[in-house]
Amino acid sequence: MFFSAKRYAEAEQAYAAVLAMGAASTFHEQALYKRGWAQFKLGDNAASSQNFLTLLDTVLVQDGKLRDASQLTRPQQELSDDALRALSLMFAADEGAASLQAALERRGPAPYESRLYRALGDLYVEKERYQDGAEVYRSFARRQPLDPEAPLLLGKATEAYGKAGFNALVLESKQELVELYGPRSAYWAQRGASIDPRVSAAVQANLLDLARHHHALAQKKGGEADRDAAVRWYREYLDGFDATPEAPATRLLLADLLLEGLRYVEAADEYEKAAYSYQNAPEAGRAGYAALVALDKAEPTVPAAERPALRQRAIESSLLFSSTFPEHVETPGVLTRTTKQLFDLGDRERAEAVAQSVLALGARANAEQQLVAWTVLAHTYFDSARYAEAERAYGEVVARTPGNDPQHAEAVERQAAAVYRQAETRQAAGDHAGAVQDFLRVAAVAPASPIRAKAEFDAATLLLQDKQWTAAATVLESFRTAYPQHELAADVDRKLAVAYVESGQQAKAAAEFERVAARATEDPEVRRTALWQAAELQVAAGDRAAASRVYAEYVKRYPAPVGPALDARQTLADLARDANDSAGRTRWLEDIIVADRAAGAERTDRTKFLAASAALELARPLDASARVIRLALPLEKSFPAKRKALEAALGAYGRAEEYAVAQVTTASVFAMADLYRDLGRALLESDRPQKLDAEELEQYDLLLEEQAFPFEEKAIGIHERNARLAAQGVFDEWVQKSYAELAQLNPGRYARAEVADAPVAVPSLLPEADPAAQNQLGVQNRQAGQFADAQAAYERALVLDPNFADAERNLAILHDLYLDNPQAALPHYERYQLLTQGADTQVTAWVAELKTRIATMTRTAGATP
Repeated sequence: MFFSAKRYAEAEQAYAAVLAMGAASTFHEQALYKRGWAQFKLGDNAASSQNFLTLLDTVLVQDGKLRDASQLTRPQQELSDDALRALSLMFAADEGAASLQAALERRGPAPYESRLYRALGDLYVEKERYQDGAEVYRSFARRQPLDPEAPLLLGKATEAYGKAGFNALVLESKQELVELYGPRSAYWAQRGASIDPRVSAAVQANLLDLARHHHALAQKKGGEADRDAAVRWYREYLDGFDATPEAPATRLLLADLLLEGLRYVEAADEYEKAAYSYQNAPEAGRAGYAALVALDKAEPTVPAAERPALRQRAIESSLLFSSTFPEHVETPGVLTRTTKQLFDLGDRERAEAVAQSVLALGARANAEQQLVAWTVLAHTYFDSARYAEAERAYGEVVARTPGNDPQHAEAVERQAAAVYRQAETRQAAGDHAGAVQDFLRVAAVAPASPIRAKAEFDAATLLLQDKQWTAAATVLESFRTAYPQHELAADVDRKLAVAYVESGQQAKAAAEFERVAARATEDPEVRRTALWQAAELQVAAGDRAAASRVYAEYVKRYPAPVGPALDARQTLADLARDANDSAGRTRWLEDIIVADRAAGAERTDRTKFLAASAALELARPLDASARVIRLALPLEKSFPAKRKALEAALGAYGRAEEYAVAQVTTASVFAMADLYRDLGRALLESDRPQKLDAEELEQYDLLLEEQAFPFEEKAIGIHERNARLAAQGVFDEWVQKSYAELAQLNPGRYARAEVADAPVAVPSLLPEADPAAQNQLGVQNRQAGQFADAQAAYERALVLDPNFADAERNLAILHDLYLDNPQAALPHYERYQLLTQGADTQVTAWVAELKTRIATMTRTAGATP
């Protein structure tokens, strides 16, 4: 009654009294409602808002949670609606959203806050205060961004801006909605699959609106910022709504936009998703081909290091396109390009497979595309050693290209090469007949090809290898006639020489080698070798005159290298000898010595041996001349002549010895010693003066002996030079002869023989355990000049039998005569005497001589400063 009579102060007190009765009162909710209105009428908004909020707590909240509308009675719904309306009017009359927030701050958080903001916003919109309404909606989203109603109120803000015609604010509101509640927001991440469908629908619609708006602006104005914005919103849309029916078309729009912005790699990514990520997408084929275009455009724009990977990706995308859209109009071209790309990258296996796919398209692939496929197949077959298939494929290329096309000529050459390689394969497999057939078949495939000559040459080579000399010569002679200036002409000459040699026609072979040697364009070393072979062949043919001519030409043209040139001179000397041309032989031997002397750093053991041997041979006639001179009376006339001839021979032998070639040195030393001995003998055998009585003749003989003695001593000394070489490992026939001479000239020093009785056969005793066998082995080794082995055998004999006297004697002789070590010999001689109790008087004499010699050596060593 007080309220109806507008006695609001009294009404307020009356309602307060009812409320004091507690919440159990039937009139509690009505009292809250009426008291709030009474306070509102009295202008006490703060108190009024608290009563209305308390009413809403009572009606809308249960157990701290907002009650569902279905749980409210009709009166409660009406009370809550009226309370919200009253609060809205109150806040609107004050400071709007600021007043609402202040009331809530005084009251504290409430589960129905969104309804308060919605009611206030709705009131503003109802009064056509659209911007105010929109700001109220947005203020709630800012206050409670994770509240389920926040995105819906933002949606209402967008609608309010739209009603007011504020397009810029509409876009701003849409952007705020998707940023706060879109697929990339914390709100979305928190709710996931349980997100409110109304929110999802609003976000989806707003994302598309934003993307299409900026896309349109980008196409109209070309602005980078608008393009980037459109890309952003398209991508965010696809992040959350890739399973929607609009997704394929949306992704295609995104890809087109990226392509327009020259972002080719990103565009290709999106085109591929549009093509292959959705079932039955209407424009999937266009998207798949557009991805290839984008990748092709991208290659020049990326760093060089990234291009191989991008190129490989383009290939994989092309193959996916062709297999997914086999009937697409671009598929033949895509397969053809991919074939070539795979081939260029060295992926021959897949290049072959894709090329076969191009050919399998039949008429759908045009002539140019089929030609590319056949070309790739031909190269692939050839590179993988499938030469028969390569020959056929190159044949297809030849048939599909005009004769004046460079590719035609190349294909002909490659086809010829394929035939040639088939021949090589047959040859490697041992099918020589088939290989020759294929080599000669090259002429039928490509008669003008440069490879034809090599094929025929190889056929001849194979015929030579199979010893078909006549057939090989026929092919080679035909080759030389057809290609006289060919680069293989020299080889043809050599191979003909082989054919002639093997068929026993050495003279013809020599002529071929002379052709090689005469060819100015030939390698100098080859020419030299060929001339040498020609000379050898002339010798083999028995044409000594021709051989001498060629060897002489060789020496003239090739004085270097020195070694072969000296060998040639030696052969010329031998040919002169065989022809009984002593003057010619002497001339060539002298030439050998001169050439070796001038060789300098090119001198070798071989050249020195030839020169030394020549010097030795040239000394022999002087030796013979000296020996042939007989000492006749008067000696004062004949002796100087013989002495002069002897000195000439000695000088020649001395020059031979200077080469330090072992076998020449030992021969020269022996000859010099023997010359001195011959001179001594010549003196003793010289004529005696007539009319000498016996006493005078005896005196004369004594005088001759005195004169001959120094020459004999000289001979001994020179022979001992040879003997000392034995200790250095030289024990050839001349050293052995010197030992034999010394045994005659100085028996007390050199006539010392080993004892080597045959061992007694003992069935259970092996030679290794038989001291007599070891002793005999030692003697054999010494006689062979194997002194270390001889010493080891003697020592093994003494280990097996320490009292084996013969081994001691032999070991002493080895050290004394052959190892030039008298100090080492003496203990073994003495041990031998001890074992034999001095019974061997000969050895006793040897020991005395040895001790004297050692003493002399010691005195000489002591006297040497």
